[in-house]
Amino acid sequence: MKTFEETQEILTKILGHAPRIVDGKFDLLGANLHGADLSGAYLHGANLFGAHLNYTDLRGADLSNASLSRADLIYADLRGANLIGAYLHGAYLLGAYLRDANLRGAYLHGADLRGADLRGANLRDADLSNAYLRGTKLDKKHFKEAIGLPIINDKVKK
Repeated sequence: MKTFEETQEILTKILGHAPRIVDGKFDLLGANLHGADLSGAYLHGANLFGAHLNYTDLRGADLSNASLSRADLIYADLRGANLIGAYLHGAYLLGAYLRDANLRGAYLHGADLRGADLRGANLRDADLSNAYLRGTKLDKKHFKEAIGLPIINDKVKK
């Protein structure tokens, strides 16, 4: 796991300028991080609302309590990432790799997870209300620990 300072240095190189910091957390509102290597990054509590993270490597990153609403995470690699308490309302996670990610208590209301790989992911108390799960790979055991009614094959069910 990278430190805050190491993550800041990486973000500065990617963005071409120092990232904005508010209350000791990264403010990356709408940032273009498409295809970036942020594996192991420390993004706890970061504001990534509407950020472009398609094809980004976030393996093992700490995104706990981060705001990822409306973020584009299409085909992002989040294997083993910490997303405890993350806010992913309306996020686009089509084809994302979330294998073994920790989504405990995450808010995924209306998130688009079509084709995503959630096998081995911790979904305990994750809110999947109105999340789109068509073609999603997941373990039924873990799925049952989630709350809310997702949309599977265009029908609400659990």
